[in-house]
Amino acid sequence: MLRLLGSFAFVALFAFALSGPASAAGGTQKLVIANDCPIALWIHFTETPYSAPINGAAAKKMNPMDTLIYDSLPNFGSGRCWAYYHDPGTKTSQGAPLMPENGFVEMTVSGGPTGVQNYNISCVDYTTLPVKVVGASPTCIPTIIPTTFKEMQYQLKHGCPTEVDFFDSTLGIGICLGSYDYCVKPGYDTGNIYCNKMWLGHHHRGTEVYGGSLNPGSSQQLFDSIAAWQRGTFYQDADSSHYWKNPEQDATGKWVNPYNLYAKWIHKTMNAQVYAFANDDHQNQSGFQACTNCGQLNITWCPCEGPGGCVEDVLAKTGVSEAIPVMRLQSEKFIRYTLFAPNGRTIRSGVATSMEEVSRALSNKLMLSRGVYFVALYGKDGRMAASKRIFASK
Repeated sequence: MLRLLGSFAFVALFAFALSGPASAAGGTQKLVIANDCPIALWIHFTETPYSAPINGAAAKKMNPMDTLIYDSLPNFGSGRCWAYYHDPGTKTSQGAPLMPENGFVEMTVSGGPTGVQNYNISCVDYTTLPVKVVGASPTCIPTIIPTTFKEMQYQLKHGCPTEVDFFDSTLGIGICLGSYDYCVKPGYDTGNIYCNKMWLGHHHRGTEVYGGSLNPGSSQQLFDSIAAWQRGTFYQDADSSHYWKNPEQDATGKWVNPYNLYAKWIHKTMNAQVYAFANDDHQNQSGFQACTNCGQLNITWCPCEGPGGCVEDVLAKTGVSEAIPVMRLQSEKFIRYTLFAPNGRTIRSGVATSMEEVSRALSNKLMLSRGVYFVALYGKDGRMAASKRIFASK
């Protein structure tokens, strides 16, 4: 089922223009953390190799709408920003989380304002809070779990395909276990069909078949094959429209194409291009970014809570930064439209001669997973005229 956000007709919803994303200047080694969640969070950093503890290796409380800034940081090779939804108290740790009730992002801090900033969001082990991470250079691309706090609450309760641990019924938040952490529990590899189907279908008896890390000495073909198995496709298939599409079983019930349902939930239902299994970077599906001339990293927990949602992050990936009056589209009788998933992937595009034709094209036989999608309209000169969010619900 597809419905538009708001109570107006489809045509009327495009009677506005949207400007492109604002650019941000680079700086020294700097971290800016924002809590846009409707709950308090406790922020904690771990770094390797360890040079100087951020906030004394303890967690710092952030109330809703708070911002933390850490400036002039020393280099460290790799690190994580942890966000806890329970108070870890006075605990400290330089290299490990303080408690399991958390989400995290991964990053490096090195090279000053002209260095390379690497960052990604990892949901390999589990998923909890929505988050966005992006370098402050204009060329940096955001990586994001593009869902609201409320939608994440719904997904944890009704959508998690494995199990939810450390659930707080008052907050409505817990951690949905990744397939690997779920399947390596005692007896789950053979006694749980969610896990055992991967062995039965792929005849591979290593635990990496669940989405865990492979032996560093493994062949490139094995790495690619494992990634394909997670996605329900074939070796070296780079077309993401094929992923998690075919049935897992044939008509007789034989497991012929079993895949990682947790990864499907992350990528298709949550529309997040982030790590959902250990080698999800194969075919560039992990959202990993390496951004040059970037001395500042911005991390926002619950980034979709504002009036604009996450639309700017999506449309930034199109390279469009100018807006033209929407009425010009009507006079040109030329409208190119594109429907985007919240992570920027193109779902459908085409050309129409009226807003009504665009509406019909986007409503015709669309089978979208639950979530918020975005439509962009372009004129004959190729510049974007307008955009709008639409909501798909099962």
